Amino acid sequence: MTRKKLQEELWAAALSQESLLRQKARSRWIREGDCNFRYFHLLINSSCRNNCLNGVMIDGSWIEEPTAVKEAVRLFFLKHFQESDYDRPHLVGICFRNIGRQQNELLVE
Repeated sequence: MTRKKLQEELWAAALSQESLLRQKARSRWIREGDCNFRYFHLLINSSCRNNCLNGVMIDGSWIEEPTAVKEAVRLFFLKHFQESDYDRPHLVGICFRNIGRQQNELLVE
């Protein structure tokens, strides 16, 4: 046999050996599972429980009903982020320089 033919057979045997080892590892993983899976699953569940909002204190009483909690949170942020009626200055009588249509098109480009 030629050297090239022997080298091709060696590569084919190595690939089939690698494929067999990969299949064995996969079947072992399916059978035994990941060793750390339970730990990470417990960690994620614990994090979800700690981050959960079960209720809120509204006017001195604890509310757990989801719709009431959502409404209380909505009203809280609405009150805190709503703009009050301020007297804003008006720019009456102040003329600003305008740019032409050609300059505007250049800026848009």
